[in-house]
Amino acid sequence: ERFEELVGAVLSSRRTATGLSQELARQPRAVQEFTLHWVAITARSSPELAYQFATVAPGAIDALGVAGAESWLIAAMDVYDREGLYRAAASLKDLPGYLRQRTEQAGAVAFTEVAHLLEHFLAGLSGRTMKLEPDDVAWTDTNTVYLPRRIARFATREENFRAYKVAAALLWAQARYGTF
Repeated sequence: ERFEELVGAVLSSRRTATGLSQELARQPRAVQEFTLHWVAITARSSPELAYQFATVAPGAIDALGVAGAESWLIAAMDVYDREGLYRAAASLKDLPGYLRQRTEQAGAVAFTEVAHLLEHFLAGLSGRTMKLEPDDVAWTDTNTVYLPRRIARFATREENFRAYKVAAALLWAQARYGTF
């Protein structure tokens, strides 16, 4: 019933929540709560994406664990924000591709993981708060430092985090001194 309320906007006479609700009811309580929690959050932006997530959530939790499934959904939501519903739904359906990428890039660091630390790092350098945003490449407009969404250049997380710090320091210097 709660699930139907959350995704009701995408249901029709041919597409009901009944089968999905029954499948979810057979899952352990923790899986149910996790799924409904993230369906509610996702439905605020896109009820369709929330419905798509619910269809694959139990399998994702089995494959990734709860924390991994959460990261996977957030990555799909980022795709939705940047590229739209079609690409986001495709990324949710490509769990094997996500698992492969995750394995290949075990040392990778995502912007979202380090943004808070880098904001403090930049504030320490500049003596003021500088806005930090993700982008495809590193650059600055002197008010905002844009850093890559993910760095996987090196084998370890420490080295990739260091690459974020170097890029942030370089862009801070460019903003401060007008050169690089």
